[in-house]
Amino acid sequence: MFPFLSLIRGEYRRNRTLVRLVTGIALPSVLLLLAWLIDLREESVSRGADPEYLSRQWAVNTAFAEGAIFFFLAPFLGVVAATSIQRREEDLLRILAPRAAFFYLSRWFFVLGVLLFLLGIFSLPYLFLSTLGLSLKGVAASRLTLLGVAGGLSALGFGVGILLRDRGLSLAVSYPLVFLLAGQILLAGPFLDPLSDPGRLIEGLMVTNGFIGIASSFDLDLMRRGWLYEISPVGMYRFDYPAWYAVSIFHGVLAVFFLGLGFQGRARRLR
Repeated sequence: MFPFLSLIRGEYRRNRTLVRLVTGIALPSVLLLLAWLIDLREESVSRGADPEYLSRQWAVNTAFAEGAIFFFLAPFLGVVAATSIQRREEDLLRILAPRAAFFYLSRWFFVLGVLLFLLGIFSLPYLFLSTLGLSLKGVAASRLTLLGVAGGLSALGFGVGILLRDRGLSLAVSYPLVFLLAGQILLAGPFLDPLSDPGRLIEGLMVTNGFIGIASSFDLDLMRRGWLYEISPVGMYRFDYPAWYAVSIFHGVLAVFFLGLGFQGRARRLR
């Protein structure tokens, strides 16, 4: 356990600049968001708007913005962590194998720690929104959903990075996979009509979509709102949304799969 913690500490020293950069961008952004929410609350209350309704709308919008950030950031950090391993380090890992797995795992756990730290910072506005009557149940569910999604997508990038080793190529493979996971529910729209029970396929595809998990945590009918309903025929069919924890569990399984895939490729390379 202690060698593993020392590896995590070493990863922090190695990536100290990255941590400071991410923190330096995230913390001021959240503080600006809080200031904007406070100002908007005063203006909305003065107009007679319901604070509880507004707090829920702001929470939903903020959660989807977070989802978009983690959607792009998580696989990028995973790829960078995996592809920054130097040749001399790989020569040393051949000597240390199979304990070398701890070295790789510490790198992914460091990425997960950065994402968890960001998630904590991004949760600050919800504390303010709770003073307006926002239920913390949906907030907690959205936090756990985002944690599962961030872990799954970062592991996807990490596993691909270990297998391909080249950063540009790994990013070029990782992001189409990420977009496929999130967008296949829209791509399936034209093929649903011939099916006898399209609802089953829709429900299965939705489990892979992190944004659907966020919507489920707030009991939001996402596919029948706004532009999504206009561009996709999915909203015209009968289906049930997956529970938020089903989406989180899927991304947890996704993390195990891609980490296992990466470690298997690493083992072959270190022989």
